[in-house]
Amino acid sequence: MFRNDDSHYVWMENSFNDSRMWVWIVNIIVYIAVVTVYFCIDGHELIYTLYLPLDFLLNLSKAFYYWSLYY
Repeated sequence: MFRNDDSHYVWMENSFNDSRMWVWIVNIIVYIAVVTVYFCIDGHELIYTLYLPLDFLLNLSKAFYYWSLYY
């Protein structure tokens, strides 16, 4: 019923996948578009007032984590 075999455990090397750098460019473009739309459209909603600072902090923390591991 249960096997007592440890052969399915394989040693893994840590590696950093830097092949998705284009995602940061898309992220910056989308964030610039969101901020531009916020300032260009009348009737700022409360959700956008709360969303922008929280989204900025989230992206900043993601960027700090990514680039600290990259370097």
